[in-house]
Amino acid sequence: MKIEKNFYTEEAEFWRSLESEEEERIPDREPEDNRLRLEREARQIEERAENEKKQNYQVIRQEKLDRFQVLSKMALEFAELAPMDITVDTENFFGRIDMSADCLMILPSSPDEMRTELLTLIREAESVSILRKGSDQIVVSLIYPFCTEIPRGAE
Repeated sequence: MKIEKNFYTEEAEFWRSLESEEEERIPDREPEDNRLRLEREARQIEERAENEKKQNYQVIRQEKLDRFQVLSKMALEFAELAPMDITVDTENFFGRIDMSADCLMILPSSPDEMRTELLTLIREAESVSILRKGSDQIVVSLIYPFCTEIPRGAE
């Protein structure tokens, strides 16, 4: 039995058709106006996000920081077994693990730790992205938060 669905292909085709319709509909001078409008909307979204941040305290939780240390070691072991390049970084309230290689395969002959470590890393991440970098590498990015937001009125 073979099941094949081209969800990405269909979605990409749909968006390309919308973009071409929009380009046909908008006169030449409007793309600049459209760009300015998009920039203004992006600034408004950033301002709203900053205002929402001011409504809450961000408290770093030691147990999340400790767990990130364990996950970092696990990621280093996985990267060595896979083999993949790895970068572990901490920024303000987040930890980030980036692993890159030309491919990622976990075969039946692979150590069981590879499978369990990768699943644990993905399960515990707040954000996971798998992107193509250039034409020959994939990058797996995992984000782990260290903080918890507490409303200012809950003091």
